[in-house]
Amino acid sequence: MLRILSVMVGCALVLWSSWVGACERRRPQAAPPVSSEEKGPGEALAKSPPPVEGTPVGPEEFARWGMALTDVLPASAVIQDGTQGPDLEIEDRRVINGTGTWTRDQVKESRNFDRRLRVDRWRAPEGTVLLQVDVSKKQRLSFLGKSIDSADRKLPPQLVSSDGQVFEAVGYYYEDDAKVVLRYTIARTIRSLKELDEAGVSPTISRSDQKLFLIFAPSTGVEIQSFNLGPKVVQMFERPIRTK
Repeated sequence: MLRILSVMVGCALVLWSSWVGACERRRPQAAPPVSSEEKGPGEALAKSPPPVEGTPVGPEEFARWGMALTDVLPASAVIQDGTQGPDLEIEDRRVINGTGTWTRDQVKESRNFDRRLRVDRWRAPEGTVLLQVDVSKKQRLSFLGKSIDSADRKLPPQLVSSDGQVFEAVGYYYEDDAKVVLRYTIARTIRSLKELDEAGVSPTISRSDQKLFLIFAPSTGVEIQSFNLGPKVVQMFERPIRTK
């Protein structure tokens, strides 16, 4: 009799154990912890995704490369209207076409004249913006210290957009301790660095007083991808830079 009872108790324990195990398996499992990057709004701020390669950036990026999206003459220069000579056209206190040369003192003194005589801006052609590129010594886009040979100096400085448009320099602003030289010729772009050499405005390694800004007039809203000498890339920007 005792043996029969012992067998019955053993069977009951086996059945109980099986039932408990089945219940445990049916119980909902807790979800794994959610990282801060996976949480939704109101729970935690997710990290911003890394920028997509090639995504354009705003015009404020130009400053990193020594560039400026502006129609104001570089280096805070001011020219007195009436001192420009016959080869430079000025209208409404803006440079519109031609070339001119002044002594450094003439440009400095122009800041003291009546505002109505002060010329301190370029006039941008309709549908364009003016982009000034500082290529002076020690600047990021300077030609000095780069592998540019005599053949390269026959090539034009250019800005190239992400859709393949090419914009050549329409002028420059140069100054040193003695003189200021300005050129702004929309219809006659700069066709080579040799033009700068011949005009005596190319910066040299031996001098620290020279400043040279190339002036470009790209279309409004394009994305500038690189700074070139003809087909040779001088600087490929990390991401295209919008001109608007």
